[in-house]
Amino acid sequence: MWFLLSFVPDWFINYFVHIIFSAGLVGIIAGAFLSKIPFVNQYGVLIKIVSNILFVVGLFLEGGLQTELAWREKVADLQKKIEIAQQQSKETNAKIEQKVAEKVKNIKDNVNANRQIIEENRVVINAECKLSDTAWLLYNGASQNALARGTSSSTGTSK
Repeated sequence: MWFLLSFVPDWFINYFVHIIFSAGLVGIIAGAFLSKIPFVNQYGVLIKIVSNILFVVGLFLEGGLQTELAWREKVADLQKKIEIAQQQSKETNAKIEQKVAEKVKNIKDNVNANRQIIEENRVVINAECKLSDTAWLLYNGASQNALARGTSSSTGTSK
């Protein structure tokens, strides 16, 4: 029910609530003076009752209106904060994507370099079907995603 008020302009709701409250206040004052006039005396009690009801309803609506406006202001502030956070998130995501792309490039470069070193040392690795220290170094370097060290100095074998 209350969400329907979001379709009505704020200025209209504001004036409507102020008119109800003011009518109740003016009616209370008028009822106090009109009850003393003899030919209007009979309507004084009715005016007082209706005015008091209008005053109480207007006072309730004033409080509700102020609460609604305060919440709308908080929502607007939070929406601004969300927009700022989204912009910062986009910037941070762009930085992260750039770093990830660099790391992926480094990994691919290391893999290609290791592949070339293994290809260069294929004869040493395949000799006598024994794994040489060179093969172990190349394998360990490749598994740790690091560029394998040069293997020209190590020619030993291991079992």
